[in-house]
Amino acid sequence: MVVDAAGRAYVGNFGFDLDGFIEERGPGGLFDEPGPPTTPLIMVDRDGSAHVAAEEMSFPNGMVLSPTDGR
Repeated sequence: MVVDAAGRAYVGNFGFDLDGFIEERGPGGLFDEPGPPTTPLIMVDRDGSAHVAAEEMSFPNGMVLSPTDGR
């Protein structure tokens, strides 16, 4: 999870049971087509409401915010 300057939290997750997936398909299943399921990235506003910020993400569990130039 990461929080921006406006106080919005961006929350990632695997979107599936990693251990169960590996048990069923083996470790190679993470890299072979079709690969693991995707999941949305969720944005939580300061008022607590949640929204989809991005769809079909693969493992959105490590995030950073980069500075903008104000445009």
